Amino acid sequence: MTSAGDLMLAAQGLLLDFDGPVCSVFAGWAACDVAAHLRDRIAKQGVDVRPVDVESDPLAILVWIGERHPDLVESVETWLCLAEESAVRTAEPANYSDALIRSSFRSGRPVAIVSNNSAGAIRLYLESRDLLRYVAVISGREFARPDLMKPHPNSLCVAADGLNLSPHDCLLVGDSVTDVVAAKSVSARSVGYANRVEKVQKLADAGADAVVTTLEPLALAVAGD
Repeated sequence: MTSAGDLMLAAQGLLLDFDGPVCSVFAGWAACDVAAHLRDRIAKQGVDVRPVDVESDPLAILVWIGERHPDLVESVETWLCLAEESAVRTAEPANYSDALIRSSFRSGRPVAIVSNNSAGAIRLYLESRDLLRYVAVISGREFARPDLMKPHPNSLCVAADGLNLSPHDCLLVGDSVTDVVAAKSVSARSVGYANRVEKVQKLADAGADAVVTTLEPLALAVAGD
């Protein structure tokens, strides 16, 4: 397996997933509580939410609504965008994420965020960390189109196009199997960021070109380039 640092140096552009590699979005407002908030709102529309009664991922609830109750997807999308924008105000940065973004930019490798989270929430977070100037493209969730979320490669293709690069010339850093699957589908190299120990094998099995438990080797590779 190629080292993460070598993959970073070989890339012409950096694609960063948001929740995980950049920050923990729901550190201050737990994802399970956001999911419960969405269920309450959906239930008030007369929908039986028992099929997602134990679902702790708000994005999974959005996908479920898109599949089962498409007439409500715009409303749920709007509620989720507002919840994410609130949540990022107490998000916790991932170690070395700020340094990686700045160092990649300064090394001549443009940075894009490719995320299933909303672009508005991503922008708010980047502004709060004084990082927006270092990010060329924010490719967040397409409004009311949960079917285009990763593992669909839409956000990667939009980001690479915005960087004037092909996905093949970019490196994706993501913390989930869906990130790796999306990267492989468009021939982008990927580094799996295992921010929890149980993710190491899952990301390797999914086909990540390298797996790291810290972003330090990526940040150091471009800092000295």
